[in-house]
Amino acid sequence: MADDLTVKRFAGESSSTSEAYANVLKFVAESGYEVGGHTDTHTNGEASGCGANDKLESIYSFIANNGDHLRTMSEFLGVSTSDEACNQIIENASSRTDFSSGRSLLNELEQQDGSDIDELVGDHKEVVAVINTKPGTTLDRVLPKK
Repeated sequence: MADDLTVKRFAGESSSTSEAYANVLKFVAESGYEVGGHTDTHTNGEASGCGANDKLESIYSFIANNGDHLRTMSEFLGVSTSDEACNQIIENASSRTDFSSGRSLLNELEQQDGSDIDELVGDHKEVVAVINTKPGTTLDRVLPKK
């Protein structure tokens, strides 16, 4: 999503979101990093069990319609965004018309060798996205065992 909303290195102008996701997953894995995500025990149909994937079209619409508010929030959190970057994100969110189903996105993750897919039990809600702004570092999804 970050690539699709900014430079489109992996998401071509005419690619679907699942094609772009597959390209990102391949790049991340080939770069030596683990890829992962989650599903849940009560998903069905075209859903994946991940709210971010299942509601991708709504998220883009929200960004397109609330870009200035999101910019204010990011600055409050200490992440400043240039006018150019902010406008690019809003424009790319507005112009995206081809959204793959959550199930299609989960299929791409499942097809990636070595992917780590957690299955969440019960209700859960994705309520925040974390963006690491420290160059040369990454966030580790694996918690240390106690």
